[in-house]
Amino acid sequence: MYQALGREASIPAMPGVLVNVIGLFNGTVRELKEMLYEFEEPFIVDHSQFEAAFGNYATPLPAAIDTTLAWYRSHPKG
Repeated sequence: MYQALGREASIPAMPGVLVNVIGLFNGTVRELKEMLYEFEEPFIVDHSQFEAAFGNYATPLPAAIDTTLAWYRSHPKG
């Protein structure tokens, strides 16, 4: 998405230790702990089982991003 927008990707993640400490007092932050792996490890999506069962009908990601951005650009917020 960032590449399609011509921007540098910058997604900061809260360190796990900080999540643990804040989670002692805030239930919402406590729930983040189980999702930290998404920011600490490469996030790989594999649809091979879906493809084997239903065929390869997935829209290529670059095409989906371009179509989505075109729609948002044609519907500016007033």
